[in-house]
Amino acid sequence: MSLNFRWLTVVLLLALLATAGGMGYWWWAQQPPQLYHTAERSFEAGESARRNGDPATAKQNYAAANDRLSVLLTKTPKSSKVLFLRFEVLNRLAEINAAEGKKENNPKKIKDAEATLSEAWRCARLAAEDPKNVEAQIAILQELFDGDNLLEAVEFADNLLTTDIESDVAFMKSKNVQNTVAAAHFLRGDAALKADPARPDDAIRHVRACLAIEANAVENEKPKPPRWREVDLEARALVKKAELAKKHPRGEPGGKDDSLDKLQAMLPVMMNRAGEEMREVGIPASGDTPQRPVLVNLTPTNLRGLLSVLQIGIEQSSTPAEAEQRTGLLLDVCDALLAAKIRARFTVPEVNKELTRLPRTLESLPENARLPSDKRAEFTKRIEKLTASAREANAAVRPAVYLKLTRISRQGNRLEAAEKLANYGLRSADQRALSETHPAVLDLHAEAAWIASLRKDFIEGDRLPAIFVKR
Repeated sequence: MSLNFRWLTVVLLLALLATAGGMGYWWWAQQPPQLYHTAERSFEAGESARRNGDPATAKQNYAAANDRLSVLLTKTPKSSKVLFLRFEVLNRLAEINAAEGKKENNPKKIKDAEATLSEAWRCARLAAEDPKNVEAQIAILQELFDGDNLLEAVEFADNLLTTDIESDVAFMKSKNVQNTVAAAHFLRGDAALKADPARPDDAIRHVRACLAIEANAVENEKPKPPRWREVDLEARALVKKAELAKKHPRGEPGGKDDSLDKLQAMLPVMMNRAGEEMREVGIPASGDTPQRPVLVNLTPTNLRGLLSVLQIGIEQSSTPAEAEQRTGLLLDVCDALLAAKIRARFTVPEVNKELTRLPRTLESLPENARLPSDKRAEFTKRIEKLTASAREANAAVRPAVYLKLTRISRQGNRLEAAEKLANYGLRSADQRALSETHPAVLDLHAEAAWIASLRKDFIEGDRLPAIFVKR
């Protein structure tokens, strides 16, 4: 009897030890360091499966990683490292689910993927609240910059450039990182130039940083030229330096300045480059569609930069012949951009803005560069014709399309871009003579009001259309 009792005691002790060990392991596995480590391993396994063309296994691993991160965030809700890893995981899950939804023609799965993506970016935003989380700053900055949401992007550019990222040679070898850091320098330089007082030397310093990042870059087996936005930033900074120098009496510091000489040396090269890119084929001919120039592939910031440089070239003309040639070039570029009908939602408004500005530029030319009256009249007719084409092109983009783009930008928290798109949609509605009670018009006004409230801009009732206020 005593022997049996002893064996029973041993068995019970072993069971208790096993239970305690299991509970101990479970407790250990639920601790933040272990949860993060296992989530990271699952994510890496998902990445490996994705690269090997196995989306099902990748999805399984991403889902496992998300489960662990969800638990971890209940313990460390403000950890930027955890939030950013969850952003990466959810981003991949959304990508796979969206692809499955399209393949299966399953709207619910596509909608779920959109919700997952929205949650991913929410995590990225929270992670980016830690200014030292470099990866989060890069992700948010690039997303805002690509969406042309530049005002909101400046904060993240500041955060990124206050880190030591540019001294990390291995990290800077990534093309994506280089592009984002260059974008950060552009934003900082543009902000310096727009500051009060303006700091043109700082702007030029940031341009030099952009050029240094891509010093050895090659495009089509040739050294890659500087981006148009950087060329424009330098040109505007040189103009501003010259303006500031004029305010100093001769003999005082800052009274002598060679900024305009530097600008005059730049401009002929840039005018030639613009002409070459206008003639260079960017999109080959296809069927009834003619070939289109490389300029139609420019991003919003580079398109604005190109058009601004062409205007500066006209303003800085030193002879009537030079002003005539440069004005003709700007109008040729505007014509090519409108004829291409590519990315009309931002191309057309930018072209229209430059066409509106051009008559004032021509009128303000100095006597030594002023165009003869017959040539001005000829250009005026051409400007009017292109402006009419711009109106037609803007109206060709339906208000409903702008409404959809506005909502996408708002949901992605790209509020500046969303506001622009809503305004473009309302202009398109005006050009189509849609009534104030048209559903798309009402929805666009509602989006504009909602965006303004999100941007903390107070809207008084009388600033909105009466029909909208009543509703």
